[in-house]
Amino acid sequence: MKSILILAAMLFSLSATAFASDAHTAIEAQNAKFIAAYNAGDAAGVAAVYTQNAVIMPPDGAAITGHDAVAAFWQSEFDSGSAGATLTTLEVVKIDDNNAVERAQFEVFNSAGASLSVGKYVVYWRKTGDGWLMHWDIWNVGQ
Repeated sequence: MKSILILAAMLFSLSATAFASDAHTAIEAQNAKFIAAYNAGDAAGVAAVYTQNAVIMPPDGAAITGHDAVAAFWQSEFDSGSAGATLTTLEVVKIDDNNAVERAQFEVFNSAGASLSVGKYVVYWRKTGDGWLMHWDIWNVGQ
């Protein structure tokens, strides 16, 4: 009986790890799309990784709601000199089949490659008919 319980616990642990791993892999793929669009200065491409009613919460600013407003925000970032970025996922916690949270770091660069800002962020992801998309995105500057 004890060995059956140990085996069941091991199988549950493996399935939970695979469960989280699937979300992590999908979120990393979406982050790659975000970065490709960001580094191309493509605000519509960046916004494509967000839900239609997404909310972004930039530092020292008001919350911005809705797909078009999110695209406009990113366009304003490009217009102000942001030309490239990197994202580094530190952790993904899958809540259930359709919801996950990512904790990560970012760095933003100008067109000469100089660092403009370094910071951290948390994104609440939703799995939709279009795959995993950012629903809430909040970040701040600093290590």
